[in-house]
Amino acid sequence: MTENEGTPYLMRYGRNILILSGILILNSLAINITSPFMPIYIRNLGSTMTELGIVFAIQKALGALLQIPSGLLADKYGRKRIHALGVLLDVFPPLIYLFAKKWTDLISGFMIAGIASGMYMSLRWTIVADDSTTKKRAGAYSWVYLATMIGGPIGSTIGGFIAEILEIKSIFIIAFILLATSFPLALIIKETKTIEARKQEECNILVTNKSAGFLSLATVFSLMNIAQGIGFGILQPTTSIFIIERFNVSLAVVGIVFAIGMSASSIVVQLPAGKIGDKYNRKKIMIITTFIAGLSFTAYTIAQNILQFTILMFIGYGAYRFAWPVSQALIMDLTPIERRGVMNGLIGTSFWIGFSTGSLISGFIWQNLGILFPYYVVGISFLISATTMLLIKNHVKQ
Repeated sequence: MTENEGTPYLMRYGRNILILSGILILNSLAINITSPFMPIYIRNLGSTMTELGIVFAIQKALGALLQIPSGLLADKYGRKRIHALGVLLDVFPPLIYLFAKKWTDLISGFMIAGIASGMYMSLRWTIVADDSTTKKRAGAYSWVYLATMIGGPIGSTIGGFIAEILEIKSIFIIAFILLATSFPLALIIKETKTIEARKQEECNILVTNKSAGFLSLATVFSLMNIAQGIGFGILQPTTSIFIIERFNVSLAVVGIVFAIGMSASSIVVQLPAGKIGDKYNRKKIMIITTFIAGLSFTAYTIAQNILQFTILMFIGYGAYRFAWPVSQALIMDLTPIERRGVMNGLIGTSFWIGFSTGSLISGFIWQNLGILFPYYVVGISFLISATTMLLIKNHVKQ
């Protein structure tokens, strides 16, 4: 009998990854119940499109500032405590959103959410790298990313109907309960292995072309993520408002579009992505899927009805999410074990720098160049990201 044969499939990746997946499912439900409707909620509280972009930019900028410090501290003192503190802080923003009277009242909630995610986000991917081997790493990431997506179709659909039938504020009560439930799970995650133990475990791994160095590797992946971040920084504040203004649909329909176009597509591709990423050239997969995603997001501009838009959204997010476990596995394969926390911090920081920039310019572009032009910029940002991937020269061999 082979190793782990007869073991439930997800359990083969270890206790920490199973618990982390539970946390991510709860987090995914909370995010998807609220995020499709947050831009609409902020606008209802009196913001302009430019002010809407600023609110999102503040959150991501604070998260970006903490990604590297949290990675450095985690590499030195361990992952568990910093991660748990971030999860605890993440419980409170929904309460602030619930009692807001004007859009400026939301800013403190967005700031706390940014600080919280800056503390825990990169550490989650580091924990997965610590508790997986190179041979199974893309598969492990595919399961974890599946957990981040699995609440999407349910959350977006439920959120849409609740916002439509009751009132939009009701979604924040549910989000608070879900995030509060995730905190006890964060407390029972075990500290991942020591640097010395991980080095011993992976001593048979050969990373070729080491002369490129940690700094050059971090630079390439950071540039790649800044470009993608700009694209998503434009997409997040504008998409739900674009759907309503372009196709004149209800909030319930907006929830269904996000459930199918963003969440369901992401769920469908995760496990195949892990298997293919462990078998074929990860760099080529990343380039192809990023290019397809950019084309699909740009094609929002030619959608003639809500069905066409949903199909394009499905393709775009499906392609982008396909690259998630593949790219994260490649990054961790090429990163020295003792620097994984810092590398994930750099990657997270660079993405959120891009996201903050995209959010800041999204409202200006929308108001001054029209509602279609933001999606041309999204396409360009993804093309730049795919081109940057050509600079990745390293690979891992067993």
